[in-house]
Amino acid sequence: MNAARFLAGVLAVGAMAWPALGQYDSPLPKLPAAPPAAETAPTPTTVLTAPPGTTTTTTVYPSGTVFSPACPDGSCCGPVGAHGPLTYELYFRTGPSLVVGGSELSGRLNTGWQVGGGARTLYFNPTRDAAWVLTTGISYTYNRGRQERGGPLLVHTTLQTGVPDVLTSQLVRGLHRTSFDFGFGRDWWVNGPGNVGGESAWNCRSGFEVGGRWGTSHVDAFRPDVEGGYHRKQSVFHSVLVASHTNWERPMGNWILFAGVRGEFEYSFLNVVPPNGSDIVGINFLMNFGVRY
Repeated sequence: MNAARFLAGVLAVGAMAWPALGQYDSPLPKLPAAPPAAETAPTPTTVLTAPPGTTTTTTVYPSGTVFSPACPDGSCCGPVGAHGPLTYELYFRTGPSLVVGGSELSGRLNTGWQVGGGARTLYFNPTRDAAWVLTTGISYTYNRGRQERGGPLLVHTTLQTGVPDVLTSQLVRGLHRTSFDFGFGRDWWVNGPGNVGGESAWNCRSGFEVGGRWGTSHVDAFRPDVEGGYHRKQSVFHSVLVASHTNWERPMGNWILFAGVRGEFEYSFLNVVPPNGSDIVGINFLMNFGVRY
């Protein structure tokens, strides 16, 4: 009797457990795969704050540079021209300005002094050891008069408003010239690349330039026979020049410092003391300093 009851209990438990066991006979349903994460385009903030030496799918940037928003495919690094990179430099120049001839006015001028400064844009070739150069800047030149040797000039002078000019004998105290400078030239580097990031040690650069100046000039003149007889004669002038230079330079991180010498041959067209000729032929010997970046 007990055996029959035990057997009946086992059969009852098995009947209740069978449906649950049967659920594991069939394979579990597969969940759909998660969609791939969409690539987010870099924002200007993430681009500009990226660490140096960022690596993209196509380019490994050199140390000290980052991905540029101007090149979303990573095909460039910094400003480039048709064949090589573009770089810029700031310069300062100063030195003596010699007057070697030209007119009646030039014979009454001593050696003077010139100061100037400006900026240059360098268009490098693919090997980075030569570049075409555009130059802009300003300069000021002063030449003291040579009263003891040149003698006076007969100059048109306005003595009274509404009265025709008269010729008066005047001595030249000095000539001032202030101008906007411009030029175009070519530079070559002796010891390999000269661009920022490509130059790694001391280098030497030589080059030439053709250009000109356009600005204002005035002569300080006075009448020795009249007390307080000062006269200022002013005129617009322009110059043409050819120049050559040699610089020694040293990279300093993301900058290149340079210093050197520059020689200029200049012809200036003036009409500042009519009816006398005022053109000036000059040679400038300048010290050149600056930084390229």
